[in-house]
Amino acid sequence: MKKCLVFIALFSMLSTAAAQAQTQPRSQCLKRCTDQKDPHPERQVRHEETMAKIQARKKAETDPKKIAALEQDEADEIDRYRETHEKTCRKICSYFPDI
Repeated sequence: MKKCLVFIALFSMLSTAAAQAQTQPRSQCLKRCTDQKDPHPERQVRHEETMAKIQARKKAETDPKKIAALEQDEADEIDRYRETHEKTCRKICSYFPDI
């Protein structure tokens, strides 16, 4: 009976070690992470609210210079959100091996 329990314990430890050894490379982790939604839902909600405010102001505006400035603000917000998301992904994936 003891031999059976030892065998089961040894088998479970080896299978756990084998599963942990099969890690994905950092590049694959980064690709998966950046393709998915932001892991921080509150940041995504804040981004969507900011974008909605900018778009509402852009709809109400008639001056071409102000519309161009709002379009630039919109592009800046998108870039800021994308950079923050990529920074979070780099932090998450920093523990994966760079194969």
